[in-house]
Amino acid sequence: MVLHIFNPGHDEALAAHTPYYTDTKAAKMLASHLWNLPNLWKGADDLVLSLDEIKKGGVAWKNVTEIRPWGWDAALCKCLQRGGAPERLLPEPEQLEKIRTLSSRKSAETLLSRLPHDGMCRNCWCESEETVRECLEDFGRSVVKSPWSCSGRGVFGINGVPTEAQWSRIRKIISSQGAVEIEPYYHRIEDAALIFECGKDGRITYLGLSRFLTNENGDYLGNLVSPDFFGRTTLREFDLAPLIDSLRLELETLLSGCYSGVLGVDIMVIRKEGAAETGDSADNCLIHPCIELNLRPTMGWVALQLSRHPKVNGRRGVFETGMSAQVGENAEILCGDGVMGAYFTPETE
Repeated sequence: MVLHIFNPGHDEALAAHTPYYTDTKAAKMLASHLWNLPNLWKGADDLVLSLDEIKKGGVAWKNVTEIRPWGWDAALCKCLQRGGAPERLLPEPEQLEKIRTLSSRKSAETLLSRLPHDGMCRNCWCESEETVRECLEDFGRSVVKSPWSCSGRGVFGINGVPTEAQWSRIRKIISSQGAVEIEPYYHRIEDAALIFECGKDGRITYLGLSRFLTNENGDYLGNLVSPDFFGRTTLREFDLAPLIDSLRLELETLLSGCYSGVLGVDIMVIRKEGAAETGDSADNCLIHPCIELNLRPTMGWVALQLSRHPKVNGRRGVFETGMSAQVGENAEILCGDGVMGAYFTPETE
């Protein structure tokens, strides 16, 4: 029997780098109301429990053959140990540290350096203020990212010269997380991700395409759901097959013996430098091959599972999570409660 756990504070726990990390208010709310999210993909005989239930003890661990959380981190392991989980079900400390290291945005920089791409796609890993200044002078309008964060948090833009408040934020991130990643500002046309799975034998399998929605600040809003996205290798007019093959090989090298499970590589359709601001044809755009590596399941992966789930039944639409009072009137609740839930809004004719 597999035990599934939704621990949405995973990325923040990686940043904190301590087994005694306490979830933020937002993460606690998600965990409280959406703990049963794994019901959307678990096997018939699998078990889904909240972190609160596990902390209380009483889990029949002898029946559990594997634990599959949203993400492995030291704080989750500490919680499981307190709940009586046997060591056979937990990763070794060395593996935890490798997962944390590979979950950093440093991995995106590593992958980008190994992938064929237009010279417009760049990033810079900065461990000092001096390096930050050099990158900002080179890039001009830029986006600064903390090494560990998710869903657009820990990301902010700088229009050339940082303000004192922005410098303070940069210094704080470098002090707490050791570095910041800086990339040029890209004129975003469309967000997407390539979803893979790393088997226990280290082989990487491509699962499909995730197309997701963001606001002007890059904050995640929801995912498009369609059965067409399984195994899909095209986005707009672009053939993604060569990129998928390159990523598969590079990921097998990068993750060798360290990680097994679902992962996603965020990509982006961006406007070429100097291209006209009207028209988004392939001549004016290009694919950024690696914006970010998510070494865990993603909402894009959940959207892929949903396209084959009985509650969606092959329909197209939008998958989102949020407060019940803020979703549209056509939204169908998939899991959650009257306060917060995961919803599917079918596409209208």
